[in-house]
Amino acid sequence: MRTFLIIWLGQLVSTFGSRMTSFAIQIWAWELTGQATALALVGFFSTLPSILVMFFAGMIIDRWNRKWLLIIGDAVAALSTLTILCLFLTHQLQLWQIYLLGAIAGIFVEIQTLAHSASISLLVPKSQYGRASSLNASIHYGAIIIAPALAGALYAKIGLAGIAMIDLIAFGIALVTVLPVQIPQLALSQNDHETAATIWHRLVFGFRYIVARPGLRAIVVVPVLVSSRFRRRCLCPADSGAHRK
Repeated sequence: MRTFLIIWLGQLVSTFGSRMTSFAIQIWAWELTGQATALALVGFFSTLPSILVMFFAGMIIDRWNRKWLLIIGDAVAALSTLTILCLFLTHQLQLWQIYLLGAIAGIFVEIQTLAHSASISLLVPKSQYGRASSLNASIHYGAIIIAPALAGALYAKIGLAGIAMIDLIAFGIALVTVLPVQIPQLALSQNDHETAATIWHRLVFGFRYIVARPGLRAIVVVPVLVSSRFRRRCLCPADSGAHRK
């Protein structure tokens, strides 16, 4: 559990920083345009690429070093935040840049998140699976609930630039926690290496496997519906304000 908790702490801080920046960017987009459409598109462009890459993420995670996937995910997200900060400070930040950077970062963050989740069974004993899974879930849901509140409270005082700086510090903490630890890699059989190129067949098999099992369908569908409902509720105040105006 010690190695897992070290990684978990770094990912917790990093995820909170990313969520705070994402919420601050949405506030900035609302202040810039006064339109709920711009607000929604920020989330759309950062989410859609991550959904598409999920079809291939499992094969990537099984064949690449998971420690380096975590590091690369943090590095790309940090570079995206740094670029936004530089553009904002030079008064050159535009919405299309937010959309593009969000899409790029979303791909790597999704792979990073799945690599972290998939490493649980390799880092902790079976007796600790429940505890580790609960802690892992707390990163996602805790950040969704708490990070926007923190960003909203700080935005009026330090603005987008200040929150982006906090995010960069959070990325540094995550990097420091990941670098010294070792994450075991899943051993692949010879057959796995021989069939690695048949991506389409693996995707079809995965879909059929999930569709044929109601329990797995529920595990996949329910979190998506809950997350979508929560995001829509978060956007409702802005939509209501637009109608009142």
